[in-house]
Amino acid sequence: MNVQKQRAAANALAESLKIPASLYLQAIERYERISEHLERDGGAVAHLDPLIYSQGSFQLGTVVRPIDKDEGYDLDLACELQARNKTDQSQQELKELIGDEVKAYAKQHGMQEPEEKSRCWHLDYRDDVTFHMDIVPAVPEDEATKHQLRARANPEWARFVDTAVAITDWNDENYSVRTDDLPKSNPKGYADWFRTQAARRYTDLVELRKAEQIPSYEWDTPLQTAVQILKRHRDVMFEKNSDDAPISIIITTLAAHAYEAEADLRDALVGIVDRLPSFDGIAEPRIENPVNPEENFADKWESKPERRRAYEAWLKRVREDVAELGQYLTKAAAGQHFNEAFRSTLKSESADRIVPAATVAATATAPHIPLRNEPKPWANLG
Repeated sequence: MNVQKQRAAANALAESLKIPASLYLQAIERYERISEHLERDGGAVAHLDPLIYSQGSFQLGTVVRPIDKDEGYDLDLACELQARNKTDQSQQELKELIGDEVKAYAKQHGMQEPEEKSRCWHLDYRDDVTFHMDIVPAVPEDEATKHQLRARANPEWARFVDTAVAITDWNDENYSVRTDDLPKSNPKGYADWFRTQAARRYTDLVELRKAEQIPSYEWDTPLQTAVQILKRHRDVMFEKNSDDAPISIIITTLAAHAYEAEADLRDALVGIVDRLPSFDGIAEPRIENPVNPEENFADKWESKPERRRAYEAWLKRVREDVAELGQYLTKAAAGQHFNEAFRSTLKSESADRIVPAATVAATATAPHIPLRNEPKPWANLG
């Protein structure tokens, strides 16, 4: 195996899938506009201290470019009423309260009326970039519940429980009654956990504190980029069968657990893929939410075994395709692999680094091709 060629291939792949920082800034601008609407004088929830923040891939800095450029980007948001308690209203009342405000916002801006889903309100935001927004109503979790979660959590991660929230879900048996037993979530805590995993190789406390002051999308760590590559591979493999595809939270969580602080993208990607677990033969597979031990991300696998089989098939395929990175005899073969496995276009200059002309000519000696391996993600924080 030619590690240098594989390293060049991994870097080229990452560059081809890279999301511009401007996209993250546009996403922030979109939900800040909704936030301003919720906070407006006379608004129905302004007195309840509403806070909208991103969750999922935009919060983690792991957004994946859609295969079809017309599909747009999924922007998952939480709308937390910070001055509200769980028992002040039912889940249904909370959801309708937020829903009325989202509907008013959409009408004011000439947008299609939001669609109600089990946990959220779905809003399509179309201008130069299409964002599919899922807005999840939430209220702060109570201290008694957080105490229980801390007791069950890994002691190293217990501090992340502090930002837990209660959310709405029309599938919950308590959806229409006022109770303190609501579905749990913690997008902020999960993001802090993921950032901690991504920063494992950085031991300098001052450097880490500097990094914590910048948004996740500016980190550009090997873990974040590896997750983007893995999710893109998943999207391509299941393009015609997306319902069974491994969900992003499973891929992200397992990758973060598998990351062993490799400083180089190639080493991180190869190591993560090699250490991703197989659940074949396990009676009750469990992929635990690190900041909510009660939640099993694989809970649907029992009722939908085809999803478990899809994960195992994807695991086998992604290991093969990552192993093939850089192991090309011709530039045409490199371009074909990039397109078939990742739906990515290999630039000519990148192909030159992966498949130098001398290797194809089969000459006695091959020139040494120096590769730039710039330190990431905080080389310029000083």
